[in-house]
Amino acid sequence: MAEEGDRPPFPADLGMTVARAGVDPTLPRKPLLKALRSAIADRGGYCDFDMDRRGWVVWLLAPEREEFWAQELEQSLAWCLVWLMTDELSGGAFAG
Repeated sequence: MAEEGDRPPFPADLGMTVARAGVDPTLPRKPLLKALRSAIADRGGYCDFDMDRRGWVVWLLAPEREEFWAQELEQSLAWCLVWLMTDELSGGAFAG
């Protein structure tokens, strides 16, 4: 896990989507992790996470079971949040 100032920025599309959820993607590590978990909970999500040889895995345990992998915990949580936002986003950025 990167240190506080060493966290790589989110890719632009992921950062914009996280911002749309009300989370500032430029926050320092601890406040960002807290904000991401809060945004997940606000959307009815409950998750757990751990690190393994591939990076960070986030298990969405409710409302459905899904797994999200990334090298950084922040990105795994962000992808979990994006998955929970699919209904919110269906009329916006991801609509065809």
